[in-house]
Amino acid sequence: MNAPPVIFNRSLYRRRRARAAKSLADADFLHRRAMADIVDRLETVTRDFPRALMIGVGDLTELLTPACGVREIIAGDLAAARLGAARPAVALDDEALPFAA
Repeated sequence: MNAPPVIFNRSLYRRRRARAAKSLADADFLHRRAMADIVDRLETVTRDFPRALMIGVGDLTELLTPACGVREIIAGDLAAARLGAARPAVALDDEALPFAA
């Protein structure tokens, strides 16, 4: 049986994300809005989350408040340049996460 066709070029996608990282802060208003919505929703949940993997948000992890109930945040992105100062952070492919279930 043949392997499935490659539809998305992950290497090209990584390079484009890395290139866009340089000017992301100039045009991240939609990302900030989406993150504000996530924060709003997490603040209304009464559950605590010991660890959360935030994929593709980089420095926007700083918008999470203590009321969100997330104790440890791990930032991840396909392009290491988009991780910013967020720590801990890991460059990863979201189609093949390097974590256990």
